[in-house]
Amino acid sequence: MRYFFANKDSQMRKTCRIFCIVLLLCWINTQDNGICEMNYETRLWYKYAIAYINYDEMIAKGNVKDNESALEILGQREQAKTKLLSVSAPTDAELELLLRSSRILDQKIALVNIMLRDVYTEHIYNNIIDILNSSNDFFLRFYCYHCINLLDDKRLNRFGNDFIAILKHEKVEGLITTAMPTLVKIKSDEVVCLYVRYFKQESRTLKWVAYIYFDKLDREYQKKIKTILEKENAWPSRSELIQE
Repeated sequence: MRYFFANKDSQMRKTCRIFCIVLLLCWINTQDNGICEMNYETRLWYKYAIAYINYDEMIAKGNVKDNESALEILGQREQAKTKLLSVSAPTDAELELLLRSSRILDQKIALVNIMLRDVYTEHIYNNIIDILNSSNDFFLRFYCYHCINLLDDKRLNRFGNDFIAILKHEKVEGLITTAMPTLVKIKSDEVVCLYVRYFKQESRTLKWVAYIYFDKLDREYQKKIKTILEKENAWPSRSELIQE
């Protein structure tokens, strides 16, 4: 009889242990895919961020008939931004959870909130750098670069080397253009190398953007860039820069 109860007690402990493991696995899954489990879709900051993203994508995909339609969409996007900033913000922990989500939409929503609210923690920006290193999604990268553009000099010093390493491999002109406001703030000879590359590109648009931001560079870097390009007869002429 004593053996029976001892055996039964042992089975109960095993069952309890298995149950705890199942709960732990469920919690881990929630951390990875938190959006559905934690029902973020009902949060206003989530809904308004989706609206903002949709308007951006409408313009980028060319779903605009004329300038008037574009201005209307931009106005609607501005309204979504105003609504987003008028409601309670997500916590830093919620933003980190969304940035680590396996769903691209979750990541975009976190980035839009970070960008429009100018949120900063080192953990959040480590996650942003991770996204830039791992994702090819245009809008994820677009919003990441916009977030990095918000960093002041002190914070940019922390992430500047990571940013340069990422930008070296960036191929999309629209994203390089988005990253330019950050590039001109960085103190590194790597900036000179990137600028020389952009001026030597066949793309007139990229040359033009590089030229626009050229005056914002440190004077020392301006001199180095111009010297290198003039030696190679690669300093752009006015005709190369004028948009037809």
